[in-house]
Amino acid sequence: MDLFKVQFRSSVFDLIIIAHAIRYVLKGNENKFINKINKWLKTDGMFIVIRYEMMQIPIILDNFKKYVMRKKEVSMINSEKGLIELMSTKFVLVDTYKSGIVFHSSVGYRPSRIKAYYFLKK
Repeated sequence: MDLFKVQFRSSVFDLIIIAHAIRYVLKGNENKFINKINKWLKTDGMFIVIRYEMMQIPIILDNFKKYVMRKKEVSMINSEKGLIELMSTKFVLVDTYKSGIVFHSSVGYRPSRIKAYYFLKK
């Protein structure tokens, strides 16, 4: 379901997790997204973002830039720096968990690194 159409009461969740879907927050919707999550979380609630990063393999990065990043709607929330910077308006980054190389079907079985970012509501 479209996150921006979902309705919940304010301060209803202790924990919200988004896995491998942060890339669907389009450019221009970042603050709206962050405000929704902030609204739904209780005080001291936790928001966990699980995402994968392409490994630093030149041919994979070249293809990623050529076919994915050329879209103008890609949000800065899709980069680690952008995610942490944008989330810092309402959340504190409390931990980052980095796993090893895995084969993930959403990247065509190419190697990627899974990371989880733990944000605590301010």
